[in-house]
Amino acid sequence: FFTAPRPYFSYCFVNLWKCEEDMDFWIFGQTQISRFSRLFQKCPVVWIHTFIHHPNMFNAYVAIDPSMWWDKQKLLKEAKKTLVSEKYPGKALYLGIANTMDEGMDIKKVVKDTSQNSEHIRSILELDKYLAINKQNQLHYQSKYYGNDSHGSVPLITAYDALHAIFDYYPLKLSGKDYSDTLMVLAAKIEKNAEIRTKHLGYDAKPAELYINSLGYQALGGKHYTQAERYFKMNIGYYPKSSNAYDSYGDLLLAKGDKANAILNFQKTLAIVERADTRQKLNELLGIQSTKLSAAALQQYVTTLDVNGMTVSTKVKNDALWMMVPGQPEFELASIKEHEFKIKAMSGYTIRFEMAAGKVVGAWSIQPDGTFKATVKQ
Repeated sequence: FFTAPRPYFSYCFVNLWKCEEDMDFWIFGQTQISRFSRLFQKCPVVWIHTFIHHPNMFNAYVAIDPSMWWDKQKLLKEAKKTLVSEKYPGKALYLGIANTMDEGMDIKKVVKDTSQNSEHIRSILELDKYLAINKQNQLHYQSKYYGNDSHGSVPLITAYDALHAIFDYYPLKLSGKDYSDTLMVLAAKIEKNAEIRTKHLGYDAKPAELYINSLGYQALGGKHYTQAERYFKMNIGYYPKSSNAYDSYGDLLLAKGDKANAILNFQKTLAIVERADTRQKLNELLGIQSTKLSAAALQQYVTTLDVNGMTVSTKVKNDALWMMVPGQPEFELASIKEHEFKIKAMSGYTIRFEMAAGKVVGAWSIQPDGTFKATVKQ
């Protein structure tokens, strides 16, 4: 976001960057910000001057109660001519209009008024009219009159509404039904939304890896293997360098009984980064014996933990470490490396204990949708 200063300095600001290539280099070439840029400002010169003479400097403009009366409406007159002749494909503009009228005046009466007191809002309303009627210029335009806001209070509400208007394509609109979908309609919606975002923003706006991964495991848990495969392959396509993407797909293949391809995907995972849980799964598939801890050695991990308000406890039974979660069956844990265990019945879930003087002092619950800190309950 770029917020412009007051009129005179705004004009200087734009002229400083009158070479668009220079501005592109210094702003986008020197920083890690989005290529999609917005110009927010509450003054006339920089907005109208930039929009008319350098429209490609920014993707979207937000004009907050601009003083279009300035310099005998010079820039307003220029705007009228330009709006008719120029094209603005892929550009957006939002205009916020404050209530600066005298008491007793309304939005209909003011356009016929000729007093100096109403010149500010009349100039803005005239601009609004020309922006609205010139639809042939392909500008994505919206405006709103804020009857309860003054010139001083209108910026906050205008900026909020402007973001909704400019990014109206961005939200992925879902219902509860979408999450129970087994026909892959949700997957298609996610891919289409990512495509639309990418087109508008000008960079790869792919969905979050953890979100897609969690949908994949949700489908896998319900034995909807075709649906799970769609999500896991989607993640591999979006994130080809992610070790977790291949590991998750390997879990699906293993659940389907395709051990040969599960091995290949676990090997791809480990080629990217060494992961104890993936190594354990691969070793088991290859018949490599893992180190098994004795019952005495497992006793040091017996504890009671608090994980985000939920009590989780461990115990040793039948020479193995077990985890108890309220309302769920007991889960057997298998050692994969020092102080770290995987949940045998759940792919992608591990517990890493923090130890001090042979006692548990904390733990981390590592899950497909995130990593959660656990504390020891006293």
